[in-house]
Amino acid sequence: MHKITLEINNSIYEHIMFFLENLPKNLVNIKQEIGAKTKKTTKQSSILKMRNLQGVGKELYQDIDSDTYIKELRNEW
Repeated sequence: MHKITLEINNSIYEHIMFFLENLPKNLVNIKQEIGAKTKKTTKQSSILKMRNLQGVGKELYQDIDSDTYIKELRNEW
């Protein structure tokens, strides 16, 4: 569901940016304001995506002792 919403938002964003790029120069401030808001929203979306990754792949290390694993890595140096 998030992916579909994101694709729709990107499509809308592209249409808005095309429209704004063709506005007269005295209306450039509107374009800058929308760009700043979009960057903030994109950054927040990235943070949410990273939070969804918490715990992914934990089953790979389930049977491995972390201290032993780190010691083995350090011995390879």
